Amino acid sequence: MAARGVGATGPESSTREILPGWISIRWNDRAPAASTRVLEALHELGYVEGKNLIVEIREARGQLDRLPKLASELVDTHPDVIVAVTNSAVAAAKNATRRFRS
Repeated sequence: MAARGVGATGPESSTREILPGWISIRWNDRAPAASTRVLEALHELGYVEGKNLIVEIREARGQLDRLPKLASELVDTHPDVIVAVTNSAVAAAKNATRRFRS
């Protein structure tokens, strides 16, 4: 699943587009609250929905074996940052980004 859209307005707005990626085992009632905090922090930095912020979301729907493939898909979008909350999601994201480390 992918959600796109988020950006900035006003004199202190950032004009650079940012792409955070979010990987989760299950997108449940708690995940939106955590993502809201991340988005609020980005909004404080001048990023506003629909202007210069694109959010990529990958959710495994409770199936841990899907995380490596989803993490790889997410990395292929070239996000500026990956948000992973659970140990399994962190491990999948870490393994998917190995090709970028020297």
